[in-house]
Amino acid sequence: MPDGDDLTISDETLLYRRIAPQWLHPDERLRCVRASSGAVQTERLSVLIGDTLAELGLAAADIVEDWPTHALLEFAAGDARAAGLPVVRDRKGEAPLEQAHGLVLGKKSKPEKRALLLASVWVIAPPGACPTPAG
Repeated sequence: MPDGDDLTISDETLLYRRIAPQWLHPDERLRCVRASSGAVQTERLSVLIGDTLAELGLAAADIVEDWPTHALLEFAAGDARAAGLPVVRDRKGEAPLEQAHGLVLGKKSKPEKRALLLASVWVIAPPGACPTPAG
């Protein structure tokens, strides 16, 4: 487990990341749209934690309800940990989505960003999406 990791989040717990339109790029070779590495590059990567969403009775569609132009991907907490990145809860407030807020911490090198994208699947894909967020 990476230092600073929250052990109350199991490796199997799904983490959800909204993908803004500026983080979508055409893949000329595959002729589809994929997520760019910029979608997962920040040192405090904002995610929503699946176990908390389930406890609150929320579905994936609720995550992007107020962001109609955003796509949504998911990856397991264990995938972040396998890349050496800690996962923590980061409750922001009382609203349901704020209660489910979490972070994937740490500076993400090119291989770590690629690993996160390769482990990800589209939950709500953008128009013309590649089969996976990584392309």
